[in-house]
Amino acid sequence: FSKKRIESVEVTKIHYDQIVKVKIQLAEEELELAGLIDSGNQLYDPLTKTPVMIMHVSSLEHCLPSWLTEQIYSKTEIPQIPENDSGWATKLRLIPFRAVGVESQFLWAIKPDSVQVDHEGSSIVVNKVLIGLNTQQLSTNGEYQCIVHPKMLISQKMVIA
Repeated sequence: FSKKRIESVEVTKIHYDQIVKVKIQLAEEELELAGLIDSGNQLYDPLTKTPVMIMHVSSLEHCLPSWLTEQIYSKTEIPQIPENDSGWATKLRLIPFRAVGVESQFLWAIKPDSVQVDHEGSSIVVNKVLIGLNTQQLSTNGEYQCIVHPKMLISQKMVIA
């Protein structure tokens, strides 16, 4: 078996459309959200092949500088990072993506300090992940606040709870 083949077998074990608890640490803030495991989320950073989970920007707004949220809402494609906040430059990415009914565009993404997913009785520490910041609501009924990339549950460090 090749590594890719083994991972495809592991993916079939994941129950898609399942709600999980997601803990995110960013800029000394920690938040806990409900996340939907979505097999349709196949978004990766094209340069690093890092999986991208998706979240509405308002969920992280209290952790982000105002200049960043303004640029995300206005769909700025060339980041303008103030010199006094240059630490954010290493955390930000622009990810090209396509959505139904929308021409090619970019999604702002941020590298969190840490992400943990509680899935089927185990806590999974996800070391390689980006958070794509969306300006459209993900769940109409508020059942979940982020869309979890299925790859986040594979080949990660399991922590016994």
